[in-house]
Amino acid sequence: MFCKYVLDHYPIHISQLHPLGLVKLRHFEFACIALGHIPKLTVFSAFSFSFGNPPFSPLIGRILVCLA
Repeated sequence: MFCKYVLDHYPIHISQLHPLGLVKLRHFEFACIALGHIPKLTVFSAFSFSFGNPPFSPLIGRILVCLA
């Protein structure tokens, strides 16, 4: 469910994600649930940017890809 929310927030299709980017997204979701928290987009974005890797960045024009 969180994965769909993220994909809806960033206007991308799941086919545009790098496989490792999808793993990072799902890992974040599973870690939040395991710790008893609800995964939130703001926390996911802040967590990703804190390590210097934005979750999704523009490549060419309006095409977005996940940085793995």
